[in-house]
Amino acid sequence: MNRRTKSPAVSILILVFVLGAFSTVFSQIRGIELYNKLRSEQRKLITFEGDRNVRWTPDGDAYIVRREGTFIKLDPQTGVETNLFDDEILITAFNDLMGTSQTRLPFTRFDFIEDGKKIRFYRSNRTEVFFYDLSTHELQYFKVRPPERGVRFASYEEVFSPDYKYTAYGDNYNLYLRDLEKDEVTALTTEGHEDLRNGYPDWVYAEEFAQFYCFWWSPDSKKIAFMQFDESPVPGYRGTGDCACRIDRIQACPVVSAVVCDIAVDNCRFRLGPVHCASFAGLAGGNIAVYEFG
Repeated sequence: MNRRTKSPAVSILILVFVLGAFSTVFSQIRGIELYNKLRSEQRKLITFEGDRNVRWTPDGDAYIVRREGTFIKLDPQTGVETNLFDDEILITAFNDLMGTSQTRLPFTRFDFIEDGKKIRFYRSNRTEVFFYDLSTHELQYFKVRPPERGVRFASYEEVFSPDYKYTAYGDNYNLYLRDLEKDEVTALTTEGHEDLRNGYPDWVYAEEFAQFYCFWWSPDSKKIAFMQFDESPVPGYRGTGDCACRIDRIQACPVVSAVVCDIAVDNCRFRLGPVHCASFAGLAGGNIAVYEFG
């Protein structure tokens, strides 16, 4: 019986091929070296077609894109494009109000408010806020505090009352009211501290519910409902800082709504109450109706 044997030359060729394949794999650039190489070569690995970063109009009938310093409204069914704003009227209103000579829209981003009846835009690191009525073309301007970094890296700003006469904001775990016409600030609460937060959530509300503000204006602008968080019964653990974006800072963080090793820990206690804003007298506690929660 004849036995077939592979030629030594064939075996050598197979071995050379396998070793060559392995050497190719292991010689490939990976990780940070590959990233730096592609950046140095200015390689463009991803390309896009069409409009990017589109947003829909409040009625959902068209989407908005920004081109050449203006905003375009595009009908997805017909492809018809129209200007979202009358740029000339808006620019004129801005120049008349601010005493400037802008030739283009004074903003690159904006928000629809009041069901699309108005827009809001900011300038100067969000310390200047503008409200523009799309039907009457009235433009309002207010100077506000710079945004502050808060829970879970959120940016906290002053919240306007529906009639635009007041703002409310949290500072150092207390709630404040600003009269915009008089530029006067009144403390609505004064007893706040790190374990007693007025209108300022603990990390669980921000992390799990995406709720960063814990106070709300009434529709008539006469009251503010706010939540008060009492974290004094909540044990803490050592961990990296939540708000400072630094991994080298260690601080005590509260453990909320947790069961660790079958041992239940106390949860944060909170209260909910409206503040009457019609009268400034005695606001820091006198006109607060409180509802207790477990």
